Amino acid sequence: EAKAGVDQGRTEIFKSETEQLIHSCEWFKQEYPGRGMRPLIVHPATVLAHEAVFPSDGRVVTQAVLAGFSDAVRSLAVAFAMRPASEITEKLIHEQLQANSLLFDRCWASAKKITP
Repeated sequence: EAKAGVDQGRTEIFKSETEQLIHSCEWFKQEYPGRGMRPLIVHPATVLAHEAVFPSDGRVVTQAVLAGFSDAVRSLAVAFAMRPASEITEKLIHEQLQANSLLFDRCWASAKKITP
């Protein structure tokens, strides 16, 4: 869930926003039974409003996390742009993903846990 219209100075994630994320998670489970997923919300806040409930395994992607991700993707692109296509192998791709912290578990770890 990306919350594009949220004031960047807001300090809480509202109940309506967490309900929308939970609804999306339920839809995913119905549409893709047996498939794994990780709930993410793109939002400036990392604190829940009093009445809001958030998935226990969910994370928030803040502006700072998004900027770091963008920088990492840019560095990855530069690393490949400086090489001839014939040199770009699966091993090199994996090495560059790892070097730029773009493997899934590292990306997931950079997203923020929610503060109840």
